[in-house]
Amino acid sequence: GAVGCDRSRKPTAQAITINLPQAFFRSEAGTDFYTELEAAIELAAKAHLQKRQLLKKFTDRASGTFGQSAGWVSDGAGALTFDEFEYAVSLGGLNESVKLLSGEEILESDAAVRLALRIVSYVYFRLREESARHGLKLVLEDVPAGDAVDRFSRIDAQMYPRARGLLTDRARYTPGFRVRGGPSYEALAVESRFHT
Repeated sequence: GAVGCDRSRKPTAQAITINLPQAFFRSEAGTDFYTELEAAIELAAKAHLQKRQLLKKFTDRASGTFGQSAGWVSDGAGALTFDEFEYAVSLGGLNESVKLLSGEEILESDAAVRLALRIVSYVYFRLREESARHGLKLVLEDVPAGDAVDRFSRIDAQMYPRARGLLTDRARYTPGFRVRGGPSYEALAVESRFHT
């Protein structure tokens, strides 16, 4: 991920997407879903730490700003302050992982919604713990997954036979906190619960 900035937010140094269905498929070998999810969170934190070390090389020591010597600025607002960078983590396949764990998609029952909220809460609080441990601003964001969910779907279908059956009528996993079923009042109401 490249360094990006939106004036209303802090600059994002990098965004990493966690493949939730793959955590489930890996758990079928004898661990559990949350153990595999934990491993993915730890890998994301490690990758962000590596990115921070790389970016630090381009930080002016005197001013603490990033890229100033190269002429990089934040939309004309001045140089980016290195210590304000956020390191984003997003989720891919939340709806599919809920289906694998419970047999129902998120919109199919209140229990499935609660499970999805529990997974997102787990990731959110673990990222806060890793942030404190490493002095790194890890944030859970609904980052547009772009091609990541397409790649996750293809890779999982090649590696895990059960993934092929999961996506028989679908091209890819759902990105972020999205549910299947297209835009509807119910879908928007459920998706909004993940943004609180």
